[in-house]
Amino acid sequence: MQPTVRLLAADKRTELVWTDLSQSTATPYLLLQHAVAKGETIYVDIAHRDPGAAQGFYRVSAGPLLRSEGTGKVVYLPMTVR
Repeated sequence: MQPTVRLLAADKRTELVWTDLSQSTATPYLLLQHAVAKGETIYVDIAHRDPGAAQGFYRVSAGPLLRSEGTGKVVYLPMTVR
């Protein structure tokens, strides 16, 4: 799948932020960050770059960053500590 993801404002037309895999060089998955005020409504629009694509699989998560996403540290295994 070659997804594109947009966050839309409550009017469903105003684009707040957009990304695709070419923009996600730091992670092997799409990651969008956008601060949302309490009670604010936003919409997530997920599409495939190829309009003729039949199907794709995706998961959407919202909330604080996962611990593994927020460290900014990379560890290559096996790791040797001296």
